[in-house]
Amino acid sequence: MYKRQIQWCIQEKRSFLKQRIQARLAKIYLEMKAFKDALKILNRLVKEVKKIDDKPLMVSPFVLLRYFSLSTHCAPRPMTAI
Repeated sequence: MYKRQIQWCIQEKRSFLKQRIQARLAKIYLEMKAFKDALKILNRLVKEVKKIDDKPLMVSPFVLLRYFSLSTHCAPRPMTAI
């Protein structure tokens, strides 16, 4: 369902809504332990959000990336200043 909504957002050029839906989808993937899919979405989302410099939206992907690193027991990812 979320993927269909993301495609609609791309067609209608609704970038802010698309980014929020992608953050929600990444969170669901993390909860389902689908870490590869979540990481792919989060990395793309962080790049997009940094381009538009949206501070409130920027927090969500960074929190989810931190949750990812704690869930997978990886070495901590470096966190940049928001």
